[in-house]
Amino acid sequence: MLDRTTEMNTEVEIELTAGGLHEALRRVRHAMCHEETRYYLDGVYMHHVARVGALRFVATDGHRLATADIGTAEGAETIRPVILSRAFVAEAIKGTSKRRDAFRQVRLATGADYARLTYWDGSATDGPLVDGTFPDYERVIPRGEPQHGTATIGREPLMRAVAGLTELAKASGAKWPVNPILRFAFTPDKLTVSAVMEDSGGACRGSASVDVDVGASTMNEPGSIGFYGPHILDILNSLRGQHVRFEFFDTAGPNRFVGDNSDGSALHVIMPVRVP
Repeated sequence: MLDRTTEMNTEVEIELTAGGLHEALRRVRHAMCHEETRYYLDGVYMHHVARVGALRFVATDGHRLATADIGTAEGAETIRPVILSRAFVAEAIKGTSKRRDAFRQVRLATGADYARLTYWDGSATDGPLVDGTFPDYERVIPRGEPQHGTATIGREPLMRAVAGLTELAKASGAKWPVNPILRFAFTPDKLTVSAVMEDSGGACRGSASVDVDVGASTMNEPGSIGFYGPHILDILNSLRGQHVRFEFFDTAGPNRFVGDNSDGSALHVIMPVRVP
């Protein structure tokens, strides 16, 4: 397990750019947990990673995980691991959202049980820390070469395909009104995203699919995997670059989505779901 967030009482303050903090929090916020019984996941874990010299932000709900690093956070090595609350994260994202302020400096302080973000004009956002122990998230991140290969796909075409099929499945009276399940079927040069439409009684059933071109690929054989459509949309919306790389490790275990150079060190891990 990782460090307790209630240890040490000394306040530590570090300086960040408003844009850097905004992007890091924005990239991970969708993965925060919403279950009261797992309150220690209802926030963003922040800690310094010495081996890469970066301040890392992590969120997970147990089904998906997102991380983002800030490598230019002066004094980050002095800050202790903490869990920033959902409310604090929302206010921090809002307070640093204007692009014209991206290069302004903000000061992030953490104490025994609180976090405070002070803006360039002297105003501040305050909030309590989440009192709990964040799990050892690195254990669930798959490492090494993906067993089934990789595929680099245009982010915008993939987003359009996933968004369209997700909305179609929701509107069809399907039995998955909140999180429709989509099948991702890969060949070396093409990705076919498909959805099964079925009413709650199973009387009516159909399907729809969209083909998306694959750029660089190391997949030598066809392979398919299922994901919740809205979860994939969350990942794609959190990225900014033109491309996203899918790293296909396991049909029953965690897999990775990685942004291009525009998205720096952002990493997304997601568990597959069984396609009906």
